[in-house]
Amino acid sequence: MSELKGSREAASHDKNHQKAANMSWYCEAERELLHIRRAIGLLEQAQHAFINKSSVNDPAYWRVKLNKLRTQSMRNKVLELQVDELLARLALIQDPHCRK
Repeated sequence: MSELKGSREAASHDKNHQKAANMSWYCEAERELLHIRRAIGLLEQAQHAFINKSSVNDPAYWRVKLNKLRTQSMRNKVLELQVDELLARLALIQDPHCRK
């Protein structure tokens, strides 16, 4: 009987650990999206004002980060929609005539 109880406790612990890992991943993805969203906002406001042309001033840099997030979050529709919205904003920065 004690073996059964031990295996149930182990299964419960594994399930709780998996939930925590999923929550942690989602929180990290949300944090990264917030960071990217703020950077894109700065690019939208002052892209031409940047004197130094570092990689973070290039929309391509942020597109790579978003595409990486997209592959990691393919099963999460909320994150997918946020990534799509940010990619559309990047497209407008590169080509203001681009309408999605």
